[in-house]
Amino acid sequence: MGCRGLCSGRFWYFMSIIVLTVCMNLNGWEGMLFIGVNATISVRVSNELGPGHPRAAKFKYSVFVIVFESLLIGLLSMVIITKDHFAILFTSSVKMQKEVSDLA
Repeated sequence: MGCRGLCSGRFWYFMSIIVLTVCMNLNGWEGMLFIGVNATISVRVSNELGPGHPRAAKFKYSVFVIVFESLLIGLLSMVIITKDHFAILFTSSVKMQKEVSDLA
């Protein structure tokens, strides 16, 4: 690309493509998480329905949902409780830590 590309404004074009790629990648990860959870539940329920155990399928589904929700609630609570110190894991800038604490 060189200095010509940077000076002619192509730099921001490439930067926007990079940002779009990162956003699409994160969106893909998020989608894969929920598709994986859906596939896991579907396989476990169908394995129990095949032999003719509908109560066991319902029980396994409810246990999975309760454990997953408990994990999410626990993680969210941990972030809220440690909101003043949570940013220390990711940055050493005191100003950034203060802003993250204000946002949390």
